[in-house]
Amino acid sequence: MLRNKTNYLVLSGGIGVIFILVGSYLGSDWLNSSLIGLGAGLVGASLGKYINYRKITRTNESIESYEIEMNDPRNREIKTIAMAKAGRLLDLILIILSVISIFTKQPLWLTVILISLFLLYELFVYLYIVKLNKEM
Repeated sequence: MLRNKTNYLVLSGGIGVIFILVGSYLGSDWLNSSLIGLGAGLVGASLGKYINYRKITRTNESIESYEIEMNDPRNREIKTIAMAKAGRLLDLILIILSVISIFTKQPLWLTVILISLFLLYELFVYLYIVKLNKEM
């Protein structure tokens, strides 16, 4: 499982380098800086994941301990609870930002995007609840 990740990391880093090169040769300031930022983010994320991958795959014991850690039901439950709490916090932040954007007379598109993200999050929560209720 871990050995196949290298191809994806190289591909992601390569796409990041391409974005940086294309962004550095374009004339538009907005597109130029956006592509360079996106490319640098992809390269940095790929490099970080690759360093973590190399650290894990040094010995067979570290590979086995990593796979046990990732497949342990207790660790999965902890991760699920943490993600649920983080999602609820993000939900609250979206509501607060929506209200702030309304009262500070921000552009309408910004308020609509914030409210749309909130509704999209709530829709995903509902769909997952329905899916999990059918499975159990």
